[in-house]
Amino acid sequence: MTKIKVGVIGAGVVSEGHLEALKKIPKAEIAGIADPNEEARLRQSRKFGIKRTESDYKRLLDDKEIDLVYLCVPHYLHCKIGVEALEAGKNVVCEKPLAMNAKEAEKMLKASQDAKKRLFIAENHRFIPENIKIRELIKKEEIGKAFMCLSCFIGDEMKRMNDPHNWKGTKEKSGGGVIIDNGFHMIDTLMSFFGEIENVLAFSQRLVVQAENKEEDTAIMSFTFKGGVLADLGLTFAAQHNYFPAGYIGAGVRYDIYGTEGSIHLINGNPFPINVVKGRKIERWTSDELAHRYPTNMNSHFIDCLINNKEPLVTAEDGIRVMQVIDACYESVKTGKRILI
Repeated sequence: MTKIKVGVIGAGVVSEGHLEALKKIPKAEIAGIADPNEEARLRQSRKFGIKRTESDYKRLLDDKEIDLVYLCVPHYLHCKIGVEALEAGKNVVCEKPLAMNAKEAEKMLKASQDAKKRLFIAENHRFIPENIKIRELIKKEEIGKAFMCLSCFIGDEMKRMNDPHNWKGTKEKSGGGVIIDNGFHMIDTLMSFFGEIENVLAFSQRLVVQAENKEEDTAIMSFTFKGGVLADLGLTFAAQHNYFPAGYIGAGVRYDIYGTEGSIHLINGNPFPINVVKGRKIERWTSDELAHRYPTNMNSHFIDCLINNKEPLVTAEDGIRVMQVIDACYESVKTGKRILI
């Protein structure tokens, strides 16, 4: 059986989900993990039974047996290490955001094309069963023509955002605050629902976080889609008290989509996360029903794409388009004007 040997660069919290998933994939083998932080890499080594650990990621890139590299590092290293990995002949899975800006993302794609190697973007929200179901409902026009969406990401990242020594939310290492961070997930999901964005008007500030070296903790954006949908998106890393269920950083995600013949409502963590309303009729699904119907796993999907030369559900080009929207969001914040994309 063909196995893909995987090297993981970065041993922080974001690597854990990938390592846990990779351990369960028969056609994947974790060949090593690299991180300059000895405590972090040894912790993951012990937890996941990884025999090889390196302080310098370049040793993994020099290993000709490693086929695929996962980038689980801060945003500012995505382009640098990604290009180095591609030029070393590795396929790459990059955590979101693809880069610090669209220009860097395009540089990564070119390196991928020049090396004839795959560049995957780990946009896990594309693989969430609830989101897959909504895309299906919209495509089938189950609510007629969608024309408006109200959406939000409500999170509590106060600990890391208030730590001036943590890279999270800094301009130089993160590229910005909540917009480039979890905003990437939300913007990509909205574009997977409604297509290309034509323009954006955005407002953001650091309203609650005290650390002066951090960027925006809260943002509001208004998008016009080329297909005729208007959407608002609210983002925050500062919601220490909220209605949403507990989970990763207490994050809550919501989409309310209105169409000419009905509406779709998603609230993550609810017993019935998706409700479709048509007149007085409500159709709903549980998370278990949706997970059974859409069992797609992101990491096994990437391995399958490599072995069988398949096109991924989410592409590097998709990641670039999201970066272009994020760049426009920051330009809008800076100028106070609506920006064409």
